[in-house]
Amino acid sequence: MKSLLSISLIGLTLTAFSPSVLAGQTTTRTGHNGRTQTTSRTYGNGAQTTTRTGHNGRTQTTNRTYGNGAQTTTRTGPNSRTQTTNRTAGNGVQTTTRTGANGRTQTTNRTFGN
Repeated sequence: MKSLLSISLIGLTLTAFSPSVLAGQTTTRTGHNGRTQTTSRTYGNGAQTTTRTGHNGRTQTTNRTYGNGAQTTTRTGPNSRTQTTNRTAGNGVQTTTRTGANGRTQTTNRTFGN
């Protein structure tokens, strides 16, 4: 009986922490004023999408892709304006380039090591 219970608990644990279970998440926050904000997150295959919906129904979506030492994040606000951030890392240097809705860019280089 103990071994059957142990096997059941192991199976339950594996199911609870499998990637398919973790592929989606929804969080609702309620402030002291009673207003709520809902955040939905999905991820898999090197991509993550986060959608935030405020109490007024306006949404902001963030799409993030990553792999091979690079990450791209695109945020789209309720006014449909976007901001894109590209991040690459390698050989002790991390480069981040942000492009705003107006087309202007800002680049940051970080050097690690000696």
